[in-house]
Amino acid sequence: MDMTAFKQAVDRAARAAGVDCFELYSRQSGSMELEAYRGAVEKFSSSQTLGVCLRVLCGGRMGYAGTQVLSEQEAQRLVADAIDSAKVAENADIDEILPGESRPAADSQAERDPYPALKEAVLAGEAACLEGDGRVSAVADAGTAAAWSRRAIYNSRGLDVSDESHYAYAVMGPVVRQGGDTYNEYEIDYADSSAALDTAATARRAVESTLSFIGSQPVAAGSYAVALSPKVSYDLLETFCGLFSGLAAYKGLSLLGDKVGTAVAAACVDLIDDPLYPGAICRRAFDDQGFATQKTAVIAGGVLATLLHNQKTAALMGAQNTGNAYKGSYMSPLTVAPTNLYLAPGHCTQKELLASREELLYITNVKGLHAGANPTTGDFSLESKGFLYQNGRQVRPVSQITVAGNYYRLLLDIAALADDLTFSLPGGAGQFGSPTVLVDRLSVSGESGQ
Repeated sequence: MDMTAFKQAVDRAARAAGVDCFELYSRQSGSMELEAYRGAVEKFSSSQTLGVCLRVLCGGRMGYAGTQVLSEQEAQRLVADAIDSAKVAENADIDEILPGESRPAADSQAERDPYPALKEAVLAGEAACLEGDGRVSAVADAGTAAAWSRRAIYNSRGLDVSDESHYAYAVMGPVVRQGGDTYNEYEIDYADSSAALDTAATARRAVESTLSFIGSQPVAAGSYAVALSPKVSYDLLETFCGLFSGLAAYKGLSLLGDKVGTAVAAACVDLIDDPLYPGAICRRAFDDQGFATQKTAVIAGGVLATLLHNQKTAALMGAQNTGNAYKGSYMSPLTVAPTNLYLAPGHCTQKELLASREELLYITNVKGLHAGANPTTGDFSLESKGFLYQNGRQVRPVSQITVAGNYYRLLLDIAALADDLTFSLPGGAGQFGSPTVLVDRLSVSGESGQ
């Protein structure tokens, strides 16, 4: 039985059982991953998953049931189990089933068989790493992957929508050994299809990045002007994105709950969530509750304009729904998550930004975001590496340092943003983005802290 027939079977069973209203949420996904070693595919994996969650409202209480099987009998069981769940529900608090419209499903754009393109790309990438410089002795990371996901929501209040996302990515990480030290940096590339990956270019960037850290040393401990690369900045944004969640604020897990309408960042900062941003790989026309998504200015000119909300958190906090309902899996409860959340780019180039201070640290890599960052307080202390710049000139590579600060404070201390907006690898609801960001002062533990 396909999803269309199963949806109709659930509809018949639910209406026959006399439920007040119901919602059927489904998610299908698949992925394929390859790793290369010495000119051959060493590892291969492929998976596909399907899950369906039914929510029913009965007697003022909500019940849930899930399945991974599509059949007439399973549709009837699913409805019966959801009704039984509602009968024993202890919490009368419910996530509303929203009215909506039926929209025709788009034709699938996912690759039918990405293997040939992924194989060609991963072998080309590994070869390019080894051929890029004679000092490259091995390739620690040479991988490609393709992934796709299809969501669909159907309910008894007229909503019938679906969408699909698909992308491919590559990871290249060469190894250089020199003077008794080992250096290994990696670069990631992504595209909307396996054939569009340019692993040779990714490999060249990875080799260049790895070689650039030969001879790196710490700097003296102190307070420095710091430029954060787009990757470091969007990694920090992803780590601390919960600060902008209406659900987190309602639970007391964000200090921004009562800050709407007040300055929480420098005046040059605009933070935007745009589920339909044309430069992002993943785009969502509706959230996981079926609410139409929209471009949302979270911070505008440094002022917190809104937190991100689903229908429930908006009602609880007297705000507008921003279309950010999210389910981590088909059976997960509704929560709040950004889709394509990014710091808007500024008007100067990265080169101009790096030359704007007599001395600054340009941080290109951080480690320990999970262990070294507190998503509630905003505090972070991260092992970092990058480059020391003086008067716009790169002086030397820097490693074995720790950069510490507080994300709430960092937003206020942003002095400038470059025009090089870059997005992260897709994941979760979407992507995170940032240009190079200049912060006037961050604490650095260096030589005296070793």
